Amino acid sequence: MQPICTHKICLQSSTPSHAYPIIRLPREYKALAGKKTQIYQTEQEGELVFVVKVDKLVDKFCSTKGETTFDSRLSALESQIAELKLLTFQSASYTDSESKKGAPESGFEPDSEPRQGLFRQYS
Repeated sequence: MQPICTHKICLQSSTPSHAYPIIRLPREYKALAGKKTQIYQTEQEGELVFVVKVDKLVDKFCSTKGETTFDSRLSALESQIAELKLLTFQSASYTDSESKKGAPESGFEPDSEPRQGLFRQYS
């Protein structure tokens, strides 16, 4: 089983003597409204569990299609992130290799001793 949502059980009452507990499903299950259901009560790990069986085939159910769409979108995002990481790494490697070469016009040589400049004292 897979959890789909978390809600509080609401109370609906037309009169104080007639109150009914209400459990809401997420909006993507609105196609189930008006369908026949069978509700079973059981216990799991000492907690009360309800199983709701709906008279509707699973392969035609809207949430199954949503999961496959979600999975494909997630997969596409993961591949794009991997591609961006690769491009970022390649760009950083290129930048590091260029900076180690030094700029010829600046006279910078990374492995040599610093040059001694002419020091003038102004009075």
